Amino acid sequence: CDGAGVDALTKALVRNGATPVLIAPVLGDVTADNGAILAPGHSIATASSVLFDAVFVAGGAHAAEWLAETDAVDFMREAFKHCKTVGATGEGLQLLVAAGVPVGEPGQAEGADDATVVAAAVTGSLVKRFIGAAAQHRLWTREPSLHLPL
Repeated sequence: CDGAGVDALTKALVRNGATPVLIAPVLGDVTADNGAILAPGHSIATASSVLFDAVFVAGGAHAAEWLAETDAVDFMREAFKHCKTVGATGEGLQLLVAAGVPVGEPGQAEGADDATVVAAAVTGSLVKRFIGAAAQHRLWTREPSLHLPL
């Protein structure tokens, strides 16, 4: 994964009173692209999006591997459906798309709604938007569009 991006977002979340938790395909250390060793708190098989206030998918050379994890696609779909803040950078956007999360227009710097935060890479602006959206807890205006008509 994008080690520098994960580090920047994690530090910013902690500074703002959040408790970031890394989730990986399996438990065990993960080596980021910058050589940093990350210790996930959960595997995708033992975590549920209902336990988290927001979800962010890091980019990186192996981000597309999440697409083969049905649990990961369901995790993201459920987080979005529960009106939580979701975000991704770079290759991580593929998981949002696979989960049916509207991410906006290609190349657009903003997500499709106020609680979908996407970009090519982690930047100060992305971190600020993600933390601001997560602080709102839920984007209730998203809910009506998620239900099928009677």
